[in-house]
Amino acid sequence: MKSGMKEPLTVLLITIFLASIIATLFTIGLHYPERRATANPESEYDTSFWNITEATSLPLNVNNITTVIKDYDAHTEVIPIIEWYFSYESETFQGETVRINSVILRRENISEPVPTILFLHGYAESYSGHFVMLRELAAAGFVVMGIDHPGSGNSTGFPEITPYTFLNVTNGPQDASLYHSVWAGARAITLLDSLSYVNDNAIVVSGNSMGAMTTFILSAIDFRVDGVVPMIAAGNLLNSIMSGSLINSVVEPSYTIDSDEMRNMIKWFDPIAYARILTQPTLMLFGSSDEFFPIISMKDTVEAINAPLTLSIRPDWGHGVHESWSRIIAKWMNTQFLEGHLLPSVDVSFNEQITLQGGIISVSANVTDASKVWLCWRSGEPGAVWSISEMRGSNEGTSDIYSSDIIPWTIGKVSFFVIVAQEDSIQFSSAIQTGNAGSVLAPLLLILSSLSFLILIKKGEWRLSKEMLAREAPYSLGMFMIGSGFVMPFAVIEGRATLSVLEIMEMFGNTFHLSGWFLPFFFVSICFVLALSAYRHRVQFKVAEMLWTPLLIVLIILFIILSAVFGFFGSLVLVSIGPGGPVFLAGIILMLILDRIVRKKLESRIKHIREGIKPEDFRL
Repeated sequence: MKSGMKEPLTVLLITIFLASIIATLFTIGLHYPERRATANPESEYDTSFWNITEATSLPLNVNNITTVIKDYDAHTEVIPIIEWYFSYESETFQGETVRINSVILRRENISEPVPTILFLHGYAESYSGHFVMLRELAAAGFVVMGIDHPGSGNSTGFPEITPYTFLNVTNGPQDASLYHSVWAGARAITLLDSLSYVNDNAIVVSGNSMGAMTTFILSAIDFRVDGVVPMIAAGNLLNSIMSGSLINSVVEPSYTIDSDEMRNMIKWFDPIAYARILTQPTLMLFGSSDEFFPIISMKDTVEAINAPLTLSIRPDWGHGVHESWSRIIAKWMNTQFLEGHLLPSVDVSFNEQITLQGGIISVSANVTDASKVWLCWRSGEPGAVWSISEMRGSNEGTSDIYSSDIIPWTIGKVSFFVIVAQEDSIQFSSAIQTGNAGSVLAPLLLILSSLSFLILIKKGEWRLSKEMLAREAPYSLGMFMIGSGFVMPFAVIEGRATLSVLEIMEMFGNTFHLSGWFLPFFFVSICFVLALSAYRHRVQFKVAEMLWTPLLIVLIILFIILSAVFGFFGSLVLVSIGPGGPVFLAGIILMLILDRIVRKKLESRIKHIREGIKPEDFRL
């Protein structure tokens, strides 16, 4: 081999060797998504304080604002939609009358009572922000009612919803604005019950985020609710809070994990307590990368629902309402209340196998009434993206059997679910399941690169000397500190959670578009910098600087954005820098200082040798 080729090949070999070590370590200790807390048993929740008798009987004192007719372009036809704007009286709170700003939309030509949807918006929103969805559902033939929560939009007589009011339970559950949102929803159902064009046996409550939390509670305590459609919200609040999710930003800042107020908040308002007692047909829609409700909390909530359940999960989707969900809701409503076409059904099973490639998960889906079937899965690295592949199908009797295999490149935990769609491309899904699988590639690369490395040393093409150890010690220590900064607490949510950079990648990597590539790029870069020690000392240092500077900028931006989000909701005081930040910052600074010291020592030694001083007379 030409000498010019030896150096780059050696650097490549060392990079592969170090990278395979890190990949193997990932399979040992990092299996995301991680659970931070289990949901409490039923005995530790309390829903007995609810009594909505007055909400069903007190006068509504409706105040008409205006009624307009607007044409909705449904592509195949233009549909006239009647939009009635009004307000109604919800309750009296602290001596003031709470009036709820509302709208009801319906087709102009309705001739008989039809199924109805009460829509409840999210935190810091109003129903007007979801008018596209409301009009689409009205055009599909349903009556749709939207309300502004007390303290939101144009509703009056209640304090603005903030982290200090939303789930404030200091003086009991009735202090929380969420309590009054549920009450306002119950009053809305009372109004809907009085309308001749509303089928009072087909009233569905739906909402997103905070509205979905309200949906869970209202549907569990109000017998008049016939269907439940929560979007982008989940129970097991303790897990969401301890995971460092953005749900922390809307919880009273003074509540810590071990405080009585936090325990009471969860006891009275955790959606999982209400999900467990639902009896109505339920459609639950959410994404796999929600910044407020992590996927473990979503999974726990799905498993807690004993009522007939339909799911629609979007891979790599965050905390937002997807534009396709109105069509999914409309199809589900047609099936439940208007004898529409059956929804596709899916029964998923799997088994884990050991092959020459490694551990494989073989997934089988028994599906009816579907035209397309996809398998969605992710491996256990923090912030891993979801892979989507079409499953192979074969007909067996009245159903189709679809199959596919999962084999990630690292060994460890795998999460997966199946998406099914009919000819109209509307997607429903199975529940999320977990297994273990992984390719033997990383361990095999570790073995092969180790053997190759030993051969290089034996042939004398690369040797480790005392001078090299001394020269590279600053870089090795600096890289170690930078790596430590990744696994140590980087952001601290006071009294509730700590987040390492790895955990930030898991919780918010999709939000910042860092999922899938950022961590592999960073760790391979570290391995490359260390591998350069074989031949290129000063180049190594320049590359380390080039990699460290943008990385530091990215992490600073991450922290600023995270703090800004908390600040937007009024809870900036919660977020602070953890020890991982200073350790990460100190890595490159220490590298600079030690490099200067060691370099001067080595230069001094060379000078003394040239002047005739024996090496043993010189001490490094």
